[in-house]
Amino acid sequence: AQESVADRISPPAPGHRQSCEQQPAAARPREPVGAAVALYSKYHERIWTQVERYKSLVDEYRPKYAAIAEDFEASSISAEQRDLMLEGLMARFIQRLEGLPHVIDDVS
Repeated sequence: AQESVADRISPPAPGHRQSCEQQPAAARPREPVGAAVALYSKYHERIWTQVERYKSLVDEYRPKYAAIAEDFEASSISAEQRDLMLEGLMARFIQRLEGLPHVIDDVS
C-alpha cells in the first residue's frame, strides 16, 4: 500500500504555535499596514525631513548616472568600463547616504 502525503504529515507537537488563521483574534499579530500607518502618523515630520535629504542626494547623482548611460549607449565605453564606473558611483552614493546627518531628536 502506498502512503499518501497526508499519512506522512504528523500532527503538530504539543505547544507548537498555530498559524495566524488558527489563533484567536486577540492573539494575532498586528496587521502590517496598520502598524505602518501608526508609525507614519507618529513620525511623519521626521520621515519627511529624511526624504528631502535623500531626494537631494539622488538628484545630485542622477546626472552622473545619465552621463555613464549615455557614454555606454554611444559605444564610447565598454560594458566592463560601464560596470566599473557604476560600481564606483554606487559606492560613493552609499558612502554619502550613510554620511548624511540623521534626525534623531523627536519632533514635537
